[in-house]
Amino acid sequence: MYCICPYVSREFRGESVAKPIIDISLVGNKVLISALGKLGDRIQRKVVRQAMRKSAKRLNVAIIQNLSGIPVAPDSGRWLVAQSAQKPVPGRRSRTGIVIGIPLPTKEMLGIPAKDKWYYPTAIEYGTTKSRGGRGPLPAFAPMRRAVNENTAKEHQRMGTEIGKGIEREARRAFAKVKIK
Repeated sequence: MYCICPYVSREFRGESVAKPIIDISLVGNKVLISALGKLGDRIQRKVVRQAMRKSAKRLNVAIIQNLSGIPVAPDSGRWLVAQSAQKPVPGRRSRTGIVIGIPLPTKEMLGIPAKDKWYYPTAIEYGTTKSRGGRGPLPAFAPMRRAVNENTAKEHQRMGTEIGKGIEREARRAFAKVKIK
């Protein structure tokens, strides 16, 4: 099973923990799975990793689009600028899956003091229950989860197409290396 897992880095009470928002698993297409099975493990991972990286980049664009219309005031635009600079990063390594994540910007990138316990991207993503500075609780806006949920089906199709093209490309490369006497 291969999955792409966009995650949110939650900084809460001095801890920084990555929590998955949603897992997008690529299973169910029997033709694609059997074609991947015929490739070597290293080439399999290469093809899937390339497709997942492209998917993660498209997902980051969707997150940025959601952030550009954020209804929370005052907004300095720092999160939008910092998120635009984020690149997909590989997650934990295992034999059963590949994980590529899109991290949230750090406090330093957002201009938040290191000792400040407030980290506003998580407050916007998940909402708040307490009021701060005379403002009441903030409902969850969820730009990241919304981007993932709205694009899941489309990304499944695109990743399947890209993996299919990658399989064909790698097969052509392997065939070109074989010399017939």
